Amino acid sequence: APPRPRSAARLIHSPAVRSALITLCVILAVTGLEWAAWRQYRSSERQRAADAFEHSVDQAARSLEQQLAQYRNALFGLRAVHIASHEVDSIEFRRYVQALDIANNLPGLRAFAFNRELAGTEREAYVARLRQTLSTHDPLYADFDITPAGTRERHHVVELVEPMAGNDAALGLDVLPNAAGREALERARLTGFA
Repeated sequence: APPRPRSAARLIHSPAVRSALITLCVILAVTGLEWAAWRQYRSSERQRAADAFEHSVDQAARSLEQQLAQYRNALFGLRAVHIASHEVDSIEFRRYVQALDIANNLPGLRAFAFNRELAGTEREAYVARLRQTLSTHDPLYADFDITPAGTRERHHVVELVEPMAGNDAALGLDVLPNAAGREALERARLTGFA
C-alpha cells in the first residue's frame, strides 16, 4: 500500500520542519537587517561625501573671491599711481609691483602689466621712445615692437610687465586685435574695471 500523504498541519508540527522554518526565518530576518543597515550606511556615506564636496566648493569660492578682491585692489592701486603721477615709468612700476610682494600677497598671479593706449599715428614715435628710454633699464626693450605687426587705428599695448622673467613675450603685445582683449577693454571702459 502506498504511504499516506501527511497533512500540512502535521508537517509544521514536525520538529525537523519547524527547525528548518525557524532557521529560514532567522536567515531572512538577518539578511533583511543587513540589507537595511547597508542601505543606511550607503545613504549616510553619500550624504557625508555631498557635505564634504559642498564644503570644499564653498571654501574654493570664498578663496577665489578673496583673491579677486586682492587683484582688484592691486589694479586700483596702480590706477591711483598713474593718476597721481600722470606717467608711469618702468622704475616706478617695478617699485610698485615689488611693494605688492606678489609671491606672498597675490599667490597665483603670473604677471602684472601696464598697458598703454595710443593712436595708430603715434606707433613709430612710441616704439622709438620706449627703445631709447627703457633699454637702459632692461635690454629687452632694445628690440621692443608692437605685435601683431600691422597698421591699426588704435593700439592698446603691454608696455610694462612684472615679473619680466617668463612674461617677456607679452611685452609689446597689442591686445586690441584679440576679440577677448577687446571685450575686456570695452568692459573696463564701461565699468571702470575689466
